[in-house]
Amino acid sequence: MRETIDWEQLEAVADGFCPDFLEIYEELLTEAGTLFEKLRGSLEAGNLRDVARLAHQLKGALANFGFAEAARFLRETELAVSASKLPPEILQLITEAEASYRAGVEEIRAHLQSLKESHPDPA
Repeated sequence: MRETIDWEQLEAVADGFCPDFLEIYEELLTEAGTLFEKLRGSLEAGNLRDVARLAHQLKGALANFGFAEAARFLRETELAVSASKLPPEILQLITEAEASYRAGVEEIRAHLQSLKESHPDPA
């Protein structure tokens, strides 16, 4: 089974999944969505320099929050651009990265829900 999320990394930055972390995490989700759109747009435009730059930026942001598999696909995207791979190969890596990212978001969402259910807010 593939490991989408590096839970140790996520918990290291989550600080007990406190409200401040959750706010930053929501900002990451917004930023990541925008960066994936820009990544695809740059590839469609044939701007491989921007593809490499955006893949690198997104890789770092996701890796910090434990999205290990998506970060790995984005690293492979950077390497594919450096190796002058064809756009369909690069697009496949971006697609894999985004699918892994989305799966990771769902894993984290389920984890947060289970935390909420096991520790309800006092009324």
